[in-house]
Amino acid sequence: GTDFSETKNYDYTIFGGAIAPNGNYAIVSSSDGYTSQISVFNRSGQPLFEWATQTDLISAVCFSSDGRRIATASFTSQNGLLHTAIRIFSLDSRDAQIVQTFDEMVPLDIAFLSDETVLCVGDSAAVRISADGSVNQTYDYEAQALSAYAIHPVSGAVLALSASADGRSGTLVWLDSDFTAQPVTRFSQAVRDLDLTADQLLLLQPGTASRWSLTGTRACSVEVGTDCTRICADSGSGFFLLGVSEIRHEQWPEAAQSQ
Repeated sequence: GTDFSETKNYDYTIFGGAIAPNGNYAIVSSSDGYTSQISVFNRSGQPLFEWATQTDLISAVCFSSDGRRIATASFTSQNGLLHTAIRIFSLDSRDAQIVQTFDEMVPLDIAFLSDETVLCVGDSAAVRISADGSVNQTYDYEAQALSAYAIHPVSGAVLALSASADGRSGTLVWLDSDFTAQPVTRFSQAVRDLDLTADQLLLLQPGTASRWSLTGTRACSVEVGTDCTRICADSGSGFFLLGVSEIRHEQWPEAAQSQ
């Protein structure tokens, strides 16, 4: 939703990044003498913030809604044990305002659920912390495999968890804005991707896309072919699909019938 155009040469290998509504953007990369670093620029490409670590690999970054704070997730191995750290920074200081650590979890993604709460999805658990450090909650997957997930700043996160290594025969679990775990539905086919909006869930499985309420009611489904790997809701009554060689737009059945 932001007018944004920037071409910039960058000297390091880029691992990931994020963009804020005000046009600030962050790049996570390698760095000389460090394991990884995060660099933040304004919409004109001028540097605003930089932080590097010699021990941790930064795997995810996100902005607060005003673009003035960032949250990072990183991990490292010490004496054979995996340690994850979530840090919240204000862009006017290189010292983290909050640092929370967790064990035996690789962080995959991170997002501000509100300007005061951050949620991180990992490979073995999801965690929620507050910007003032007063809240620290963990949802353990209990050895279930995570095959897909989606995060939304209003509705929380949905996880596809399965006891099977191939991702079949599992449960969609909704972690709401209060971090309360609620089952959405069971599934038999593996889940390839999820997308979450304020009030609905999009589910992509081999050959099929479906739309659900967060309380577990399936609104509709459509055949989409077997090559699709990602699904994304549009702002209306359709959705986008990423296939092997194309991006295409589809309409949900009831929307197509009304046109």
